Amino acid sequence: MSEKNKNAMRFIAAYNRLDQGLRDIYSIKRSLTFSDMIRKVATVNTVVKKFEEDLIDYGRLRNAIVHKS
Repeated sequence: MSEKNKNAMRFIAAYNRLDQGLRDIYSIKRSLTFSDMIRKVATVNTVVKKFEEDLIDYGRLRNAIVHKS
């Protein structure tokens, strides 16, 4: 497996942990998109608010990786 693929897999794993963790903590349904979830959580979590745009970009990167594979 190439280094590029390993990095992509590590990113996806971290993304999935973040996604599931926030959904569990804030009781957010799977039907809400990642970006919408981040916007919602940012209203009550200052750390998420600080990194809101970066997190939304990570969601876009995740989609690019997953749909290119």
